[in-house]
Amino acid sequence: MTKTNNPTVALIFGGRGYERDVSIKGADNLFSLIPCEKYDKIPIFIDRDGRFLMPESDGTAPIKMARGEVKMREVYPAYLSGRGGLAYDGEFIPVDAAFPLLHGDFGEDGVVQGALECARIAYVGCDALGSAMARDKMLVKTVAKALGIPIARGVICQTGEENEAIRKAEGELSYPVFVKPTRLGSSFGASKAGNPCELRQALKTALSLSPRAVIEEYIDIEKELECAYFAAKGKELFTNLGEICACGFYDYEKKYGKIRNTECESAPEVRDYSNVGEEIESTAREYARRLVHMLSLRDISRIDFFLSKGGQLYFNEINTMPGFTNTSLYLRLVERCGISQVEIISSLIDGAIERGA
Repeated sequence: MTKTNNPTVALIFGGRGYERDVSIKGADNLFSLIPCEKYDKIPIFIDRDGRFLMPESDGTAPIKMARGEVKMREVYPAYLSGRGGLAYDGEFIPVDAAFPLLHGDFGEDGVVQGALECARIAYVGCDALGSAMARDKMLVKTVAKALGIPIARGVICQTGEENEAIRKAEGELSYPVFVKPTRLGSSFGASKAGNPCELRQALKTALSLSPRAVIEEYIDIEKELECAYFAAKGKELFTNLGEICACGFYDYEKKYGKIRNTECESAPEVRDYSNVGEEIESTAREYARRLVHMLSLRDISRIDFFLSKGGQLYFNEINTMPGFTNTSLYLRLVERCGISQVEIISSLIDGAIERGA
């Protein structure tokens, strides 16, 4: 790798998890937003086996790495001679900051963040503890409830406890219900169940993807609302809301079908502004602020809400590493506050470097 006097930034993408396709697509966009004149940038691809791979040539696009179109070498996060960086074949590249653009399991859950902390590599985003707490849907909803933030009623289910969970859900909730893995994002593995047979199958699917699942009450959703959190240079920002106009269950395929080379005829309209009124806007921002501060999140997150057709606002989930594709809502929401996308990325990287490992 050609080295200049610029800080070295490792963009980590891919991963072992189910949401790797979104990471790959986002990394190709994000790589272009990291200015070459300011940083030496290295794309690091984590493959399905969990190997960290670096291209042998400079300027390689992340998408080419994911497709296996370039030669790559295996590297390891390491701490050598007082510096954190990447080790390979007796060589060592000091890294000033990493940007772990990873979603869901084995990436957004504190696993890679912990590895970077062990290697003393500064990185963008929430630390290992904040990432792990925010990744579990029911854990963070328990925190939300304690903070006085409305949430959907739900019943937890662990493997081997399906019968008990179904009995409890049928006693406390009514069909239809939604079943979700507790530790995956992007609605991956989530499904709607309208009867006991469908509920049992939905639990089977969810528990095959996560150690725990949640059965939640049905909410007649008018809109999904999203607030972007951005913190850099000692200031923090909770943006106005973006909205997703509901058209049925907004599942993984509706969100990312085109990334997976499929089409979704009923894809909803996604807007980087909201028509819900100032009262809902300010309430959602206040809820987002409470959660971010209680969970000690940093740098970046997207906090999602449901607005029911009855006008009730419910907290849904937090994404500590939101999507960075060229259509992702996070960048668009922050950009509407007058910060360019390049400036957003540079500020996050500079903040990580200043904070250190």
